[in-house]
Amino acid sequence: MDAGLLGIDFSEAIDLFSLQSIQLTLLDCCFYSRSNNSTNSSVSNYTLTGGDCIHSDQTNFTCSLTNIDFNEIKSQNICTNINQARDCCLTISGNPIIDLSNNSVLPIFEGCGVPADIFIPDTTPPNVLDFAVFNLNEGTITMNLDETINSQSVRLSTITLQSFIRNPNSMFTLTGGYLTSPNFDFITFELTTSDIHSIKLLPDLCSDQNNCWLSFSNLFLLDMADNTIYPISSSNAIAATKFIDDTTPPNLLYYSFNLQSNFLRLTIDEPISVMSLRPTSLVIQNNKSSLYSTLSFTLTGGYSSGSDGNTVSLFLSTDDVNNLKSFDNLASSLFNTYLYFNDTFIHDLASRNPNYINPISEFSSLLTSNYTKDSTSPVVSSFYLDLNSDTISIYFNEPIRVSTFEISGFILVSDKLGPTDSLILKGGIIDTFSDYNGTSSVLIYLIKSDIRYLKLSTSLAQTEDSTFLIVRENAVRDMYNNSIKAISYSYAIKASQLVLDISRASLLGFSLDMDVGSLNLTFDDIIRTSTLYASAFTIQNSRILNLNYMHVLTSSTTTNSIDGYYVTLQISKDDLNAIKLNTGLGTNIEDTYLSMRADAFDDSFARDILAVTHEKALGANLHIVDRSSPYLLSFTLDMDLGIMILTFDEILRGTSFDSQKIVFHNTHAEYNGTVSYSLETSSSSIVNSTTVTVYISKSDLNAIKALPSLATSPLNTFISYDSQLTVDMTGNYVTLIHSNSSFIVSVFIMDKSSPNFFSFSLNLRSEVLFLTFDETVNASTLIITELALQDEHLTSLFPLTEGLFSVNNSITIHIILSQADLNGIKALPLLATNVNNTYLSARQFTVIDMNANKLQEVSLQANEFFEDTIDPELEAFDFDLDSNLLSLYFSETIKADSVIPQYFTLHNSKNSSLFDHTHYTLTDGNVIISNAPVIYIHLTPLDINEIQRISNLAISNLTTYLSVLQRAALDMNDNHIVPINANYSLSINIYSEDKTNPNLTSFILDMNIGALYLSFSETVRVSTFNISSLTIQSSINSGVQFSLTSNSSTNYTNNALLILRFGRSDLNGIQKETSLATNSSNTFLSFTFDLVMDMNNNQVIPYSSFQSLQVSEYISDKTSPKLQRFVMDLNFSELTLFFSEIVRGSTLQVTGITLTSS
Repeated sequence: MDAGLLGIDFSEAIDLFSLQSIQLTLLDCCFYSRSNNSTNSSVSNYTLTGGDCIHSDQTNFTCSLTNIDFNEIKSQNICTNINQARDCCLTISGNPIIDLSNNSVLPIFEGCGVPADIFIPDTTPPNVLDFAVFNLNEGTITMNLDETINSQSVRLSTITLQSFIRNPNSMFTLTGGYLTSPNFDFITFELTTSDIHSIKLLPDLCSDQNNCWLSFSNLFLLDMADNTIYPISSSNAIAATKFIDDTTPPNLLYYSFNLQSNFLRLTIDEPISVMSLRPTSLVIQNNKSSLYSTLSFTLTGGYSSGSDGNTVSLFLSTDDVNNLKSFDNLASSLFNTYLYFNDTFIHDLASRNPNYINPISEFSSLLTSNYTKDSTSPVVSSFYLDLNSDTISIYFNEPIRVSTFEISGFILVSDKLGPTDSLILKGGIIDTFSDYNGTSSVLIYLIKSDIRYLKLSTSLAQTEDSTFLIVRENAVRDMYNNSIKAISYSYAIKASQLVLDISRASLLGFSLDMDVGSLNLTFDDIIRTSTLYASAFTIQNSRILNLNYMHVLTSSTTTNSIDGYYVTLQISKDDLNAIKLNTGLGTNIEDTYLSMRADAFDDSFARDILAVTHEKALGANLHIVDRSSPYLLSFTLDMDLGIMILTFDEILRGTSFDSQKIVFHNTHAEYNGTVSYSLETSSSSIVNSTTVTVYISKSDLNAIKALPSLATSPLNTFISYDSQLTVDMTGNYVTLIHSNSSFIVSVFIMDKSSPNFFSFSLNLRSEVLFLTFDETVNASTLIITELALQDEHLTSLFPLTEGLFSVNNSITIHIILSQADLNGIKALPLLATNVNNTYLSARQFTVIDMNANKLQEVSLQANEFFEDTIDPELEAFDFDLDSNLLSLYFSETIKADSVIPQYFTLHNSKNSSLFDHTHYTLTDGNVIISNAPVIYIHLTPLDINEIQRISNLAISNLTTYLSVLQRAALDMNDNHIVPINANYSLSINIYSEDKTNPNLTSFILDMNIGALYLSFSETVRVSTFNISSLTIQSSINSGVQFSLTSNSSTNYTNNALLILRFGRSDLNGIQKETSLATNSSNTFLSFTFDLVMDMNNNQVIPYSSFQSLQVSEYISDKTSPKLQRFVMDLNFSELTLFFSEIVRGSTLQVTGITLTSS
C-alpha cells in the first residue's frame, strides 16, 4: 500500500491472457462456513478498474494499481489495517483465470477471498499537489493531493491564507469550515460565514488570484493510513491556481431602528463597503406594501462612522430624525416601521466589480426586527418675543406634540439670578401654521393679560438682556410622550430677539350696557386706566354731534379696570340717569355713538391714545338696553305727618306708581308672628324722579298705628311690595321686595302729636262704654281708673275701677264695664240714668297713642245713652249652715229693701216633681240693707232648725237648690228679677256645712212630771242621744250626782229641743237624794261630748262635773205620791208599801195606815 503494488502467486502457470486486473477484487477479510456455504458478514470490497500486471514465470504476478484504484481503495479504507494483514483479502471475479491447460482457478473461501500473506502498509505522508481553486463567490477552497486522505482527520483551522508568499500584508487563519468532499485525493470545503466575511474585509487578501496564497501545518490532515500531511510553511505558501471572484449581490437580513440614538443598524449577509452607502436610496414607510401605506419618508442624508462589515449603523440626519418623529403613524413603533431601497443603496467589497445589494421593493418592504423608541426629553433650543405683534415663538430640538402643550409651563423671567420680575404665561392661541403634532416650533399669540403684564412691567422684557425663558417639567411632550427637559432659573434661555411695541393705542370698538350702567371699551393696545379723564368721552346719538342728543360724562364716572386692552367705565348714577332722561340718546344701537379726545387715556408708554372726533364718532358694536328692574335704595317714614318718601336707584315713571302695593311689616323676614299692613287708600306723587312721596291716608295711618309692634321705631319698620309697584323709564318693573326679606326704614320720624278724646257713649243694656279718639291709641295702655263718670253738676261722681277691653289698637276702645263698676254706677240714683246726667272725664294718663303721646285732658257729655232694661238674674247662691247665712248673687245691683225672703224656697233636688223631693220656704229673714249685686239674708233660728229637721234637705251641695219668685227683688231701675221655677231650681254655688258643735244653751227640770227639757243651740240628731252620759248633780262642781240610765227616754224627733222622760227608777233615784234636784240651786247638769250630735254629726260641747250647767227653770214635784200596792208578810210580821214615787221615810205615820178587808 506504500507503492501501490499487488503481488499474486498461483500454484501453477496460468494463461497470461486470462489474467486481467479488472478481475481482481480487494476486500476486507471475512470468515467462510463450509457447512452452510455462507460468509459471516457483508464486507467492503473494490474491483480494480485497470492497471498492468507483470510476471516472472507465469506464476508470480505483480500488478501496478492505478492512482484511481489506489486512492479509491484508500478511500474505502480497504487493506489499510497495519496491525492485521489478514484484513486485506483478494478474490477473482468476472471471466475465469485459466491455467495453461485451460482449467479455471478455483475460488478460495468463496466470497471471502485469499488473505494477503505479506502486507506493506502506506507510510508515505500525503502531499498537496496544488491550491486548485479559491471560490470567493461560493466561499469554498479546493486542494488536490497525491493520495486519498481521511476526511475525518481534516483540521481546517490549520490553514492560513496570506496575500503573498513572502512578507504578506494580510494573513488570515481559518477558524473552521465545512468539508464537502469524501475520502479522496482532493479536498473541497466551505469556509464559515464569519471567515468569508473576515477575508472579504481584508482588501488585499484573496481579492484576486494574485493575492491569494495558502499554507498549513502537518496537523492539517491524515491519509487513510494515518500518515500526517507534508506541511507547507508560510514562506513556501502555494498560490491559488484558480480564483473565482464574488459575484453574488449582498442581501439585507434584518435591521433595527433606534430613535433614541437616531440610527438604523443594518445587518447584511456579507460585508459591504461603508463608503458605498447612499442614505437617499432608503425609504421608510408604515406598511409592508406601498399599496397600503399611508405614510412614507425618503431619507435626505445620514452617515455611517463605522468600518466595512456586514453590520452597518446609519446615523440619521437631525432633519430626517425630526421629520420621522413628526409622524404619529410612521416609524413610531415596531409595527409601523418598514424599509425599502433600490440597488444603488450599498454594495459589497468585491474588488473588481462590486456587487450592489439586492433591492427591497416598496411592495414587500422589510419590517424592523427591533425598535427603540425615543426616550430623551425634548429641549427648548431658542425663543423669540415680539411685543409689537404680541407673539412668542418657541423652538425645540425635535418635534413636539402640540396637543400636550401647556403654556403655563413656560415662564418669562427678567434675569437668571434671582429674577426681579417673572411672568407665568397663562394662555394664548397657537398659530395655525404650527398648531399640529409634530412641529418643532410653536408661534403663540399671547393672551391680553400676559401682554398687559409684559408691557406694564418695568424690569421684564425691556431688552434681550432682561428676557429669559425657564421651562417647567411637563410643559410639553414630544411625539413619544417624553416630557420637556425642565430649565431652571440658573439655566434660563435668553431671548434670541425681542421686538418692542412701537404703536399708539386706538379705540377698536365699544359697547354701552344701559342695564348695568357700563361703557365697555376695547383698545388695540394696553391702556393705563389710572389716566382716565372721563370728561373726554361724549355719548351722542349719531356719527355727527347733535347738541340736543348728547351727554358728556362727568368725573363721577370711574373705572375699576386694571391696565389692559379692555376698560370698563362704571357710568355714575347721575350720568346714567341723564342718558336715560334723554329719550333720543342711548336707547338702542342706532342712537349710540361715542367720541373721545386723545387725553381720555394714556397707553402703557404714557402716550396719548388716538382721538375719535365728534364728527366721526364711533358707532356702538353692542347696545344692551336697560333690562334691570329698578330697586329701592332707602325710604323715610314720617309717622307725625303721615308721609313716606321712597328713593330708588334710577328714575321712575311717576304715573305708574301704585301705593296700594306697599305692605308694612315689623320684621325683616316674615314668620308666624310677623305683623303686616297693606296700604289701602294712600296716594303718591306723579313726578318722574328717583324719589316718590307717598301720602298716607288717615285710615291707613290709624290702621298702622293700631298695630303696636309695627312702625313705632326704625327697628320694626319694614316694607315689601310686588313688582307691579312701579316701572322705570324703560318700562322695567321694579324689583320686588319679598316679605321674607323686607326692606328696613332708613329714616324714621315718630309721631309727636297728642291724641284727642273725641266722643263716648254708654250702654247699660250691653254694659259697654264706647270711647272714640282722633287717632289710633295704644289700647294696652288704657288706665280705666283715669276715667270717671259724673253728672252735669259733679254732685255724683264715680271713678271707674276696672273693666274688660280689647287690646286691639284703634281709634275706638270698647270697655266692657265690670259688674263692680256697673253696680257702683247703678247704686248712684242721680248718675247715668239718662244722657243729661252722663258725663265722662279723662285725664292725660288715661291712654297714650302708639308713640306714647299722652291724651289731652277733657270732660265730655255722652253723645248716646242706653238705660238698663234688662231684668236682673239670680246667678248663684251660697248657703252657710254654720253662720245661718244665705248669700244671693245677682247679675246687677239689687235694691236691698225690695228683697222679700218669703219668696225664696230651698229644695233638695233640681226638679220638684221627684218622688223624694222636699223643700222649705223661708218664713222670714234679716236682709242686710245695702244696694248691691249681693244680698245677704240671715235666716231665723226657726227656719234654720226647720231646715235642719228635714234630713235630706240642705245637707250637702247635692241636696241644696233654690227657687225664686219674680217679686222676690228689683234692680235699681225697678226691673223684676228673672224667676227660677221649682222644676229648674238653681244649684248651690258654695255649700258650707255646719261645723259648729251644738251647745246646750239651757235646760228645764220638771220634777212634777219627771221630765228634763234640753235646749240646744241647734237641731240635734236624736238617734245619737246617749242618756248614760248625762249626770244631774247638786252643785256646779260636783256635789251629789246621779247619772241617768236607759230607764229614761227621749222623744224621737230631731229638734233643737229634746224632752227626756225619766224612767221610774231614774226619777226615784233622783228623788231619793234629798239634796239633789230639790230646787234650782241644787240642780246642775254635766255630760260628756258623746251626749248627742247635731245633724252634721258635730258632737255637743260637754259640761264637765266641775263646770256643770245650772238649771234655767226648776219645776218642783207637786204631785202627791200614790200607794200603788202593798205586801203583807205575816211570817216576818212585815208590811211593805209600794208608792208611785220615792217618799220620805221619816215622814211615815204608821198610824195613818188602815188595813181593811175590802
